Amino acid sequence: MSDDDVFGPYRGGTYTRAYLTMFWLLGAAAIALELWAHGRWGAIVVLVVVAGMGATVLVGTAQSVLSPEGLRLVLLRRWVPWTEVTEVLAPEPGDAELRLRLTDGTVLTAKGVPPSVGPALRAVLDRW
Repeated sequence: MSDDDVFGPYRGGTYTRAYLTMFWLLGAAAIALELWAHGRWGAIVVLVVVAGMGATVLVGTAQSVLSPEGLRLVLLRRWVPWTEVTEVLAPEPGDAELRLRLTDGTVLTAKGVPPSVGPALRAVLDRW
């Protein structure tokens, strides 16, 4: 795996955001039922469009972005420069996402990044 293969956006499995999408669409359905009871058809059309756009953004947005400067956890709105990463941890049985040890000793999970990226990322970070 080259540097270009390591860096970039990682969406992860859509199941990881299923609960967010479910709550978004359930809220929209509850509002739609209220609007339907009052016969507000124009508002229902707008609501359906907005709910569809929101669900598309939730499912289509990358969870993490690896760049030469660091890791960006998109949905958590967190930026971690590589200078704060001390170790790329080897995957344990059952791990579905890459784990990193930070300088303060905490372990950070890179949402959406498969553990198979770990060896290549480790090699890239060791070269710096």
